[in-house]
Amino acid sequence: MVRQIGRDVRHTPDCKVTESDLEDYFQALSTLLTDPNCLQHDHSAMLACTKLRDLQNDRMSLKEVCELLKEVLKEADQLKERCEELLIEADKRLKYAKEAGESFSKEAERTLAEALQNIESAIQAGEQRIVSKMQLGEQRIVSKTQLGEQRIDSTTQLGAQKIESTTQAGEQRIDSTTRAGEQRIETKGHDVEQDLERKIKDGTQHIACMCRMVLGACSRQRTKLKQKTMNEA
Repeated sequence: MVRQIGRDVRHTPDCKVTESDLEDYFQALSTLLTDPNCLQHDHSAMLACTKLRDLQNDRMSLKEVCELLKEVLKEADQLKERCEELLIEADKRLKYAKEAGESFSKEAERTLAEALQNIESAIQAGEQRIVSKMQLGEQRIVSKTQLGEQRIDSTTQLGAQKIESTTQAGEQRIDSTTRAGEQRIETKGHDVEQDLERKIKDGTQHIACMCRMVLGACSRQRTKLKQKTMNEA
């Protein structure tokens, strides 16, 4: 774009441009010199941009204008070269990154293969340990089962003997307790019978006495009524 501006100015018959074209040139050159990617903080570009603004504001002589244009064109060429260098560097970095990525991919594949092999070995070793422990556990279970069966048989026999002995002792105690209970019941029944007979006899006598007392009271009451009737007559 900058070279095109230089060619456009040089190829005019009288090296004159319109105000509109001049404003466009100023704008294009200012945009170029303040490029944020390459020249925003470049000292020469900042100085050229300042002079370009002075030119735009008509504060420079014709000689200074020519010098400025030369500097601007020089800066433009340097900018182009710098951009080309940056593009070449970026391309190199891209290729390097690609190669590094391929190398990384190969290394990752190798590492992954080793990891998978280690995992497979660990799994096989774990399976062998599990099988060995299962076999050992089965043997222990069989031994424990046999020992438990023997203990159960011994305990069962001992328990049966204890139950039989306890049953016999219980039967004897039951017989003895039953006989003692029968004797106590018989004795108690005899005592109750005698006490009941005594109480019946006493009650009969008490009732007879009460009857005599009632009859006596009734007789006395009739006598009083009779005497009262006679007195009233």
